[in-house]
Amino acid sequence: MKLSFLLCSLSEKEVFYFKDFKIKSITDDSRDIKENSLFVAIKGEKFDGHSFIQEAIKKGASCIVVEDKKYIGEDFTFILVPSSRRALSQLASAFFGNPGQSLEIIGITGTNGKTTTVFLIEEIFKKASFSIARFSTIGHRIGDCDIPTLLTTPPPLEMFKLLLKAKNEGAKFVVMEVSSHGLSLERVSGIKFKQAIFTNLTQDHLDFHKTFENYLLAKKSLFLSLSKKSSAFVNIDSFFYKKIISGIKARIITYGIENNADIKASDIKENADGISFSIKGERINTRLYGTYNIYNCLAAISCALTNGISFDVIKETLSNFKPPAGRFEVIWKKPFVVVDYAHTPDGLSCVLKAGLSLKPKRIILVFGCGGNREKEKRPIMGKIASDLSDIPIVTSDNPRDEDPEMIMEEIEQGIKKAYLRILNREEAIKKAIELADKDDLVLIAGKGHEDYQIIGNKRIPFSDKKVALGILKEMQSF
Repeated sequence: MKLSFLLCSLSEKEVFYFKDFKIKSITDDSRDIKENSLFVAIKGEKFDGHSFIQEAIKKGASCIVVEDKKYIGEDFTFILVPSSRRALSQLASAFFGNPGQSLEIIGITGTNGKTTTVFLIEEIFKKASFSIARFSTIGHRIGDCDIPTLLTTPPPLEMFKLLLKAKNEGAKFVVMEVSSHGLSLERVSGIKFKQAIFTNLTQDHLDFHKTFENYLLAKKSLFLSLSKKSSAFVNIDSFFYKKIISGIKARIITYGIENNADIKASDIKENADGISFSIKGERINTRLYGTYNIYNCLAAISCALTNGISFDVIKETLSNFKPPAGRFEVIWKKPFVVVDYAHTPDGLSCVLKAGLSLKPKRIILVFGCGGNREKEKRPIMGKIASDLSDIPIVTSDNPRDEDPEMIMEEIEQGIKKAYLRILNREEAIKKAIELADKDDLVLIAGKGHEDYQIIGNKRIPFSDKKVALGILKEMQSF
C-alpha cells in the first residue's frame, strides 16, 4: 500500500522528506520491523519507541511516525503527529482497508457488566438471524471461530485484523467490550462506533488512571466520539448518568429500574431458578441471578429493540441464556457453588447480594485482590466481605510482583468479624467446600474465567472452576 494513501487516514500530521514508498507492514514493535515497514514510535510505560528509531532504520523501515520533533533526522521520511497511539489506530484501519466502515459496531463500556452484556447481545442478534462477531474479555468469536485473547480491547493492529476477518466472514454487526485502558491508549481511535452502551461506573483501575475523574473521562470519550446518527444506551440509575450524556451528539436511549427510563424493568422476582421482570407488559424470564444482571439484560434489550428485533426473539433468547464463563457461574447445587470474576468492590457487593437473594443458610466467600493494582480497594473489599458473607476466606489472587501476605493484610484491615487466611488458593477453595453444608453457598470470587495465576512475571496454570469441581467430585465419591 502506498504511503501517500495511508497518510490520508491521519487527522493531523506534518511530513518531512517525503518519499512515496510502498508500505508492506505497520508495527509499533521494533522487533517486528521488516524491509519497507512503517514504524510508529510510541511512548509506553516501560519503553519509549523513539529510542528504537535508528534500529528501525537499520532493519529496513521506510518511514517513521513520531510525536516529538527532536527525533526527526535528515534525508529520511518522518511523520510528526500529536499522538502516536492515535496515529497507529488510524493507520491500522487504513492498512487493513477500513473494515469498520462496512460494519455496525456496538461498543460497551463501564466498570462491570460488559462481558455479560456483550454475550447477551450476541445471542439475541444471532437468534434474530443477524450475522454478528463478538470481541470480549473471555475471547473473540467470528463466525464459527473462537479466538483467545489476553486483553479486553485488542491493540490496533490486532483489532483491525479481526474487523477485516469479521467483514470477510460476512458479519453485519460487531459487539465489543471497550475498556478504559483501550480508550485512554487510543486503541479504538480508528473506529466509528454506530452504537454504544454505558453499564455503570465504580472504583477500578486507579493504578492506571490515577484519579477517578480521569477514569470517568476515559469512559465518556466513547460517547463523545458518536455522531448524530448514532445511538447511546445509558443506565439512567447510574450516579454518573448526567456526566456521561453531557455534550454528546448521539440519540440517547435510557434503561433502568429505579428511575423513569425508556426501557424500565418492573415487577422483579428472584428465586433459585433465576430472575424475572416485566417491560411494557412483556414478561422476561432468565436463568441469571442478581439485580445487576437485570441491568445487563436491559442494556441488551434496549440495543436489540433499537435494531428492530422483536420482543418474542428477545424473550426466547433470555429464557435460554447461560451466563458466560466465570460470571456467577453455578458449578454445583448442593452446596450451591459459584465462580465469579468479581474483583472490584462494586462487583463483589453485587455478586454477594445475588447470593443472598437465593436465601442460603450461610455464604462462604473465597476472595483476594490482585497485586500491582490499586491498594485503596483492598480494605473496602474486606469490609464488603465482612458485611455480606458469613465466613470470609482471604487468599491469594494474581499477586504479580507484590508479596501476597502483605496484600492479604491490607484486605484484612476492613474485616470486622472472624475470618480465615489461607495463602494457597487451592487450599482456600478446598477449606470453603469442606466447611459448607448442603444449604450453604460457596462463592469463589476474583478470577472467574481465568485459567492462570500471575505470580511474579509468570502465568501459572490455575482454574477456580476446575479446582472446585475436582474437590467436589472427590468428596462426593467418599
